[in-house]
Amino acid sequence: MVLPIIIRGLIYMNIEIEIYKTNGEIEAVSLANEKKGELLKGLQAIVGGYVEMIRYVAGVPIGEGKILLVNEDGLRDNLPPNPLIPGIVGNAVIMNDADFD
Repeated sequence: MVLPIIIRGLIYMNIEIEIYKTNGEIEAVSLANEKKGELLKGLQAIVGGYVEMIRYVAGVPIGEGKILLVNEDGLRDNLPPNPLIPGIVGNAVIMNDADFD
């Protein structure tokens, strides 16, 4: 778990995520000094819309204490299938569950 940093009353987080892209690439990203309130906006930009949290995908080892975030409207928006995660469309993010609170 990452501990928050508080500067001038604002809470900042250093969060590690992995982006599973529709082009087959996996990108590890550190969201250093991310404001707690702006984390959701950044994750929405990565998945291309509203975020849906998934804790289990059959046959995919997400990991203990991890969550998968996808575009909530990905099927309706006809996003391309994600070749790295069967049954998922669009870019996806895997991150620590505790960092998403």
